Amino acid sequence: MTSRCSPCRPSDRTAAGGHGAHPAPIGGALATVRRVLVPLLIVGAIAAAPAVPADGTYAGHTTEGHKIRVVVAHGEVSRTMVSITHYVCDPHGIVGPVLVRVRPHARISRRAVRFEAADAPLLLRMRATFGARRTLRGTVRARGTIGTGDPCASPAIHFSATRR
Repeated sequence: MTSRCSPCRPSDRTAAGGHGAHPAPIGGALATVRRVLVPLLIVGAIAAAPAVPADGTYAGHTTEGHKIRVVVAHGEVSRTMVSITHYVCDPHGIVGPVLVRVRPHARISRRAVRFEAADAPLLLRMRATFGARRTLRGTVRARGTIGTGDPCASPAIHFSATRR
């Protein structure tokens, strides 16, 4: 069978789905539109996202089902409260739940925060990212000792919170 479109190559007929159909040009106007629009869309998305999350209380739950509260004020995490069930001590096993309250005053940079803050005899480590729609997601982990001086630690516990 011969082609009705003489300049067509056999690969054009099979890829485009029939006689006389030509694939869209890869270069030209389409490439120019991509070169212009993609950087503008990226710049617009970056400009639309606030550099520092809004002040307020972010409240949510951990994967253990306990409450977590994170207070943001003036571009920093000023207070954190979380309850941890799986607080494992070396010879004693799980001694939780443990309520941890700290005032880290940790700066928020690039919509993320990391800190270690002490609430003697506990040390709370938090890594979190502020997302769109007033959300905060991350992990917390506690380390410390109990009254006998035995070392204790929790696994990394994930959490999710939203601003009230």
